[in-house]
Amino acid sequence: MATEQQALIPPLKLKWVAFGQVPAKSNHYSIRAPKKGMPFTIKTPELKDWEKNFAAQVTANAKNQQISNQVRITLRVWFRSQASDLDNAAKGILDGLQKASVIVNDNRVKELHMFKDVDPSRPRVEITVEELY
Repeated sequence: MATEQQALIPPLKLKWVAFGQVPAKSNHYSIRAPKKGMPFTIKTPELKDWEKNFAAQVTANAKNQQISNQVRITLRVWFRSQASDLDNAAKGILDGLQKASVIVNDNRVKELHMFKDVDPSRPRVEITVEELY
């Protein structure tokens, strides 16, 4: 239920497009076994590049607005091919929104709506983040 102050301030709604093929985050880690100690995982260069590019695009369009309340996020993802899994894209995008300071924490996502499309020449993700009271 919205407080009296929240009723006076309309909830934020941010929308933009980030270009590039969203990698399946679960497939872009390598396991390293050091000579001493426990094995660990590292991100592949492809995942690092995508995260950097995504954060730059989001930061440039988010207008320094960060949402700390719960949010509804709608993602329309255009992959290069039908073979890509939609659910594997979600984690990378949500982590990217958090790293770009659009949302305080991805645990604030109350609703997540995702749609899959294919565009071999222009892979991208259309993102809508709506603040919920």
